[in-house]
Amino acid sequence: MPFIPLTPESQAIRRGRILIAGTLGVGKTTAIVRAFQDLRAVNPDTTMAYLSFPGEKGYGSVPVLDGLTARIWEDASGMQSHKVIKEVEDELVRLMTLGPTILAGDGFHKLFNYILDAVTDGAYFQGDAFEQRLYGRAYTVAGDMLSRMFHSKVPLVFISTWVRGRAERNAKPGEQARDIPQKLYPDFPPGLARVFVGEFDVAVMQTLRSAPTMNPEGLYAPELVVKLPLKEKIRVWQTRAHGEVEGVTLKAPVNVSKRIPTFIPASYSALQRIWVEAEATK
Repeated sequence: MPFIPLTPESQAIRRGRILIAGTLGVGKTTAIVRAFQDLRAVNPDTTMAYLSFPGEKGYGSVPVLDGLTARIWEDASGMQSHKVIKEVEDELVRLMTLGPTILAGDGFHKLFNYILDAVTDGAYFQGDAFEQRLYGRAYTVAGDMLSRMFHSKVPLVFISTWVRGRAERNAKPGEQARDIPQKLYPDFPPGLARVFVGEFDVAVMQTLRSAPTMNPEGLYAPELVVKLPLKEKIRVWQTRAHGEVEGVTLKAPVNVSKRIPTFIPASYSALQRIWVEAEATK
């Protein structure tokens, strides 16, 4: 039956499909590992299946832990991109059959490059021109891969990606590209970044921020703001568009989303706690 009732359980599953975007070195992978450690501290049966997508190098942040199955891409120079995609699909199926509590796909922007190269028959990596409509085909392949993960029985799915600045408008006559204001989105081709964000119920931007420069009311844990040196940085998740960040979303009833601060600690446990408290507030 194609249609099913909307239930609190189905909403909770969708809320467990999370995109973490951020620049290099802000701790995206560490945040995913921390989610596993926090949940395992409560329930020792918690397990995680971690897949580093081809080309991604963030797996150096992944420790060897009981309950954590980590798979990384070996050097396979010369392998055609469509074969790389098939390897990824097969590995995802294998990992999902393990029945993990958490499934993590690290570096989706790197995987998308292989998908784009595959649908252009190698033109993308070679730097050759190709039809713009093939971006749509690449999106379909990537979207289908996300859907298989999202519709699995895995309770919690994390996807990480880099970010990229996108010009807010076209250049004016004589204006340099560097002078055009930019907004930050997940690192996907122009025109697709917003679409990809829409695939998730929770898409956050992870950054390092100087605590004293932040509005204490905009941070769930105000104790982090107090008595920190100006140069000391903390890892935060930005939950809604603000400043230069645009590519984020929280899909929740208005009475819930409006109670979730713009900046929260970069922690799944913190997000869950905040969300539950927001739902309980009348």
